[in-house]
Amino acid sequence: MKTAMQELIDEMNLIKNLLWEEGLKHKSAMISDMIKKAVNKLEKEKEQMLAASISGSKGNSFEQYYNQTYKQNK
Repeated sequence: MKTAMQELIDEMNLIKNLLWEEGLKHKSAMISDMIKKAVNKLEKEKEQMLAASISGSKGNSFEQYYNQTYKQNK
């Protein structure tokens, strides 16, 4: 099983390869740069999952944790 970020990286790799095959090397290189940025975010994603797990072990629901941590007030 992969995280959402890992799935996105896989999808971007497919797009990058298609662009390269079509001769759009500049666009492929731009996607490659974005992939590198996404890969660098994997450690942050891991830390966020760990924080959610710890919050859950303290009796908070995931929805409570998500709303307090990530949901923006509108």
